[in-house]
Amino acid sequence: MRRICVISGSRSEFGLLKPILSLLDTELEIDLQLVATGMHLSDEYGLTVTEIENSGFKINAKVESLIFSGKSIDIPSSVAKGITGIFTALKELKPELVVVLGDRYEIFAAVIGATLYGAPIAHIQGGEVTSGSIDDVYRHAITKMSHLHFASTDKSKKRIQQLGENEKSIFVVGALGAEIVNNLKFASKSDLEEKYNFKFGVKNLLVTLHPSTFEELSNLELINSLLLALSGLRDTHLIFTYPTADLESDIIINEIEKFSSGRSNAFFIKSLGQLDYLACVAQVDGVVGNSSSGILEVPSLRKGTINIGDRQQGREQSGSIINSNAHPESIISSIEYLYSQEFQQSLANSISPYFRPMTSVNIVEVLARTPLDGLTRKKFFDLE
Repeated sequence: MRRICVISGSRSEFGLLKPILSLLDTELEIDLQLVATGMHLSDEYGLTVTEIENSGFKINAKVESLIFSGKSIDIPSSVAKGITGIFTALKELKPELVVVLGDRYEIFAAVIGATLYGAPIAHIQGGEVTSGSIDDVYRHAITKMSHLHFASTDKSKKRIQQLGENEKSIFVVGALGAEIVNNLKFASKSDLEEKYNFKFGVKNLLVTLHPSTFEELSNLELINSLLLALSGLRDTHLIFTYPTADLESDIIINEIEKFSSGRSNAFFIKSLGQLDYLACVAQVDGVVGNSSSGILEVPSLRKGTINIGDRQQGREQSGSIINSNAHPESIISSIEYLYSQEFQQSLANSISPYFRPMTSVNIVEVLARTPLDGLTRKKFFDLE
């Protein structure tokens, strides 16, 4: 029986991993292990470990990693704590293969811990580009420490090869989010309103803004620019979700809390979780912000995305993405275009570059069947 350990560090990433976890859990020859770390164990970000527990999956280890003091040392300290914690957990669990998704620093720390432990690593969604964010660095570093690669697109596969990885270890499977959108049954509008105590309006926008690393504006200027653009939308209900646990996320949270206070059309929700987030997308007119979900998942729901600033710069995009700079005038203009008849009609023909059929099934097949002997003894493959 093959022991496979899946590590999850955030609510959104767990939502993407759920189909894989379900399939692995039913495989007779697989002993599934699950480690929760990062934002899952943080009160500040909704203690989403309860979402994992409510989903029926057994958590084999909980690794505390996040440190919040409002200082620049927080992320380095969190990474160090995560490395030690993951290494210790893996020594106890003794997995034969470790599975991770994405590009967060919590996952970067987990992969360093897994590398030091000596387990082969399977990485989902490597090879993508977000040159406006430091996550690019984490993602490519994770690729170099990994042994099996599940790329979303052919372009991503090519980049993984450029990093010296063996073409035979790279599998183009599509993005899990694009597959999930096509398979899930969503909660109704009334169910969402009752669960989260808010009301949809005649017009609705879902807003998620994460701290940006290389933006022209500071994060305080960035969030205030967005809020200024949104402040004139008196007839539009605004549903804000929490940013990721990055440096200066507290600045964004504080400004949204001030903006939402006293406004009957603004709602700030700490954690929707992947399923309810997508259910909200299905009900709103579009999403606004700089989240990867606007690029990866939202297009499959035939909804428009206003992608603000540089955080997602470099990702492959569908025609449903409206790129805006971070200044209020550009955001306002983009919102007007989102609601235009021309753009709304174009959504019917929008195609996501991230969709492939049977993404999760194909990933699990590789995880379950690939020989592991000698996998950790990597060599660099030069491009000819």
